[in-house]
Amino acid sequence: MSAYSRPGLAAEKSAEQMKNALEARAEALGGDYVPVGAVRSGGMSEGQSVEFFEVLRRGACYRILALGGDGITDLDLRVFKGGAQLAADQGEVADPLAEYCADADIEVKLRLQLYAGHGPYALRLYAESRNAGSASEQEASV
Repeated sequence: MSAYSRPGLAAEKSAEQMKNALEARAEALGGDYVPVGAVRSGGMSEGQSVEFFEVLRRGACYRILALGGDGITDLDLRVFKGGAQLAADQGEVADPLAEYCADADIEVKLRLQLYAGHGPYALRLYAESRNAGSASEQEASV
């Protein structure tokens, strides 16, 4: 059995490709942001949603990036605290982006909703580097 026919290899490769594509997009967007925490990734089908929880630190500004792979054409990203929506990108895009500056330490829910297509996705939180101290503390606590 070759390494390429080993079960799970395609999924591992896809997750790594999605992570690399997400990092390339973050770099292309510019700004002075550093990654916080791990890349969240998986697969989705049309109509499906996934949710993740993150802690945002007071005074820090964040950029949340998501990216749908081939086959995804409409992926929405929303940021909630309780029932209140704090930020969102609900355009018909495969690469939503939301930004939010926290005025208090809060836990937020990040929701990805797939409206069209199916395939892999990746999501990551970035903090402005002027808040790199808080971002490093946050990453250590995740």
